[in-house]
Amino acid sequence: MPIYRYKVLYVGTNHALAAWLKTALAARDCFLDYCPAAWLARSLLEHDIYYSLCLFDELPDATGAELAAFTRTLANRQSVPLILVKALIKDEAA
Repeated sequence: MPIYRYKVLYVGTNHALAAWLKTALAARDCFLDYCPAAWLARSLLEHDIYYSLCLFDELPDATGAELAAFTRTLANRQSVPLILVKALIKDEAA
């Protein structure tokens, strides 16, 4: 099993994005943890797993902003970089 220098957490339900990230990051010595549920993301964040970056997308049961706020309440996650990912919403009136 390869050992990666960096680890990224992606929380969301976009399987295509997760697959693309996994491939792109592996080429840069980085492993992707993929979480399709908020409860699982909260559990991983509460543990002492080191993440170089966290990407939070929208979930059916939580928003990326809610997960970011939760992450900042954890002592071991005060300085981890966070990126909120949100799909563009097309204006139906246009």
